[in-house]
Amino acid sequence: MLDNKLEGFKKGPGSRSAEAELDQLLEDSENDFLRQSVHADRMDAMSAQEALAYAQRLIGERLHRTSRVESSRAVDGVTMKDLDVVGLKQSMDSILAHAHELGRGGDGFVVVDINEIRALPPEVCYKFALTETVPRGRNGTFTELSLQDRFYETMTEHSGPIGVPEPFYAIEIGNRKMIAMEKLNAKSVDDILRGRGRIPEWIDTGKLIEDIRSALSFLHSKRLFHRDMHLGNVMISQSPTPEAKEAYIIDFGLSIEAHADFEPYKSERAGMTFTYNDDHVIVEMLKVVFANIAKKGV
Repeated sequence: MLDNKLEGFKKGPGSRSAEAELDQLLEDSENDFLRQSVHADRMDAMSAQEALAYAQRLIGERLHRTSRVESSRAVDGVTMKDLDVVGLKQSMDSILAHAHELGRGGDGFVVVDINEIRALPPEVCYKFALTETVPRGRNGTFTELSLQDRFYETMTEHSGPIGVPEPFYAIEIGNRKMIAMEKLNAKSVDDILRGRGRIPEWIDTGKLIEDIRSALSFLHSKRLFHRDMHLGNVMISQSPTPEAKEAYIIDFGLSIEAHADFEPYKSERAGMTFTYNDDHVIVEMLKVVFANIAKKGV
């Protein structure tokens, strides 16, 4: 039946619109489980409206079984178990359908929803995970959310001009994984090198390098290690006037909160050993990059 789409469905009032909606559901690869014979046989004996309702119920049940939502910030009057999973999936689909990409790395890509852009810039951006092609011991979505929250809260205790974007919540539905967080008015050093941003005149890059060194040392004193410090994970404020935060550390997909007797730059998962560069390597990298930028007058 499913191979021939809806030809076997009984006709009835409203069947044409039901057929069109069901046809759309069946074409979505995420709903391939509906092609199982036990479901297909039952749907084959139904009217289009009945088959649509049956398919929607199965999809909803599957979403609930394969979904998880966590928030790093309390929302008044709302608990995670009260949230509508089907509605959340629709929201995620809408974000992707109206996405403007801000950046992309090996672990994921970050977007804003153009529907949220009105007179003011959007305050939230969304990181969607990509399938890990090269195993690096990446954190799960909710571990990453928790660690980003730990880094964010810890950096609020530090008096320097280095910050971390505030995380809001994370959603996993099926294979789709998303973290919502504060959108920064900033560009990565990598973007700046590619001509997609600049270093504001009010930022003293020599002092900024030392501030980043100090921030990393402070995080280490709290047993927090980033383990993926590169030019794409340091963002520089793009404000034309001085701000409290000059730069930000982002992307906590490989980060860890290590115990006192734990080697922070090595981990073993599923029989594989992963090693990571010392966080302070970024300091020497930035010295070279900022010197070259100064010579070119970028």
